[in-house]
Amino acid sequence: IDRDELEAELDNNLGFYYFTLGRYKEAEENIKRSVDWFTKTYGRHHLRTAVPLSNLALVYHEIGAYERARRLFKLNLKISRSTVGDKHLFTSIDMANLAGLLMDAGDLEEAMGLYEQTLALTSELLGKNHPYTAVDHSNLALAYAADGQYERAEDHLKAAIVIINQTPGAIALLGTSAFQNLGGVYID
Repeated sequence: IDRDELEAELDNNLGFYYFTLGRYKEAEENIKRSVDWFTKTYGRHHLRTAVPLSNLALVYHEIGAYERARRLFKLNLKISRSTVGDKHLFTSIDMANLAGLLMDAGDLEEAMGLYEQTLALTSELLGKNHPYTAVDHSNLALAYAADGQYERAEDHLKAAIVIINQTPGAIALLGTSAFQNLGGVYID
């Protein structure tokens, strides 16, 4: 790795750190520099460009710039499919990111469809009892709950909880969100 590439990686990492702190302007500036370098060096549709693009999309999603985020999440999904294929964890993650944006933007039908695909793919790749599969169950449950499909939401949250309870260290990895989400479904 050369100095310029290292700088671009550091810009992306620092930008993501700013994102986690809620410092979105600084996050956007750093990540954009990284995107620009990777795009210039590897091209817009290269897997190396996809990581900072995804992080930039996360920033736009968080600040409510949904259309910009949607374009970048869709581009990332296209990059994943064309470089690593449809049956890869990167593709699953990109589908979940796009689904989360669609859910927040109010497009529940498309979000649920992507979350269903994500759950199926993660189950196939990592197994039905993997902690990341529990995350996908939980995400799909939230979409169902937002759509008023509480029984389906409850089923997926219970499936997530079973996985978490059967997997040593899963609560430390994933937190207690599935339990909290199930409580929210019961309250609704």
